[in-house]
Amino acid sequence: MPTDIRVTRIDPSDPAGVEAVLALDQLVWSDDLRTPHDVALANTPTRAAWIARIDGEDAGIAASWDIGVSVPAAGGGGSLRPVEGLTWVGVHPDHRRRGVLSALVRQHLRWTRDEQHRAISALKASEAAIYGRFGYGVASRELMMTFAHGTTFAAPPSVQEVAAATTTRMTTVDPADAERVHALARRCARSAAGHVVRSVEDFGRLLSDIPQTRGEREPARLLWATRGGEDVGCAWFHRTPRWTHGAPDGQVGVSFLMDVDVAARLALAQRLTTLDLMAGTECSRRPARAVAGGEAAARGRAERRPVVADRRPAHRGGRARPRRRPRAHRRGGRHDPPGERRHLAVDGS
Repeated sequence: MPTDIRVTRIDPSDPAGVEAVLALDQLVWSDDLRTPHDVALANTPTRAAWIARIDGEDAGIAASWDIGVSVPAAGGGGSLRPVEGLTWVGVHPDHRRRGVLSALVRQHLRWTRDEQHRAISALKASEAAIYGRFGYGVASRELMMTFAHGTTFAAPPSVQEVAAATTTRMTTVDPADAERVHALARRCARSAAGHVVRSVEDFGRLLSDIPQTRGEREPARLLWATRGGEDVGCAWFHRTPRWTHGAPDGQVGVSFLMDVDVAARLALAQRLTTLDLMAGTECSRRPARAVAGGEAAARGRAERRPVVADRRPAHRGGRARPRRRPRAHRRGGRHDPPGERRHLAVDGS
């Protein structure tokens, strides 16, 4: 028999509805519950969140962030477009394979088109194949890079000269920097297609340090690159100290790196791979471009990971037209630059 699934949008002012979204998310994603409950509630997306119910029982959730995505612009570079960032998609283990995911995604697409009047919905998918049935395909790729301490980068002399004139400075993450990070993200988006720009509010959330979720890591840091008094790049990272047989063996984890040009990218990479007491650096960046416009020295290793997206109308009957795009983010920990897992894009144009 067909399953009767009812999808309702929660009221952001209803504490019970917000609690229900958070509780199901924690169950679906095997949350370790280290994040204080009040902080977890504050990070729960309420701008737009839906609960699917079967016979009155909570069966699945989905939500949406307000983001922007840069698409190819005439004459080169990128053009920023408003996008709905599908996120917090999860189905209760007891209700899998009953159409819950389909019902939630359809509701999200209808809301994106009819209420937000937006043509694109995007998300990064940890399991991209699942979303193929909705018309999603690879739109952009994320590059995961691992470098040993002291890695040297090959770059033309002209790039090296500009990188040398670029100043880098390290700070501790602070929500007060949200406006600054947002402004830089918008500038980066104009330089190339494939960038995701979070809202100022969302950047503030991502720049909040939660000690209980760090484990052995230090507080998160920002590495700024400036040139001529302007920000030209930024990296969000943390260091995990470690000693092996009396020798320093720490690791640097870079969750996001943004830049307006290859020289800023090179300046950031050179600092991130030469931090004291660190043995290696792992960096995630998108769009998937080389760190310095050339090959890293032999000790560098890179792996490409797909990001799925699609230009499919948010109503039935349209023809899917793939397009290169990045993703939407979730909150810190397992769903954001500090760990987001899913991203899609849907275009109703």
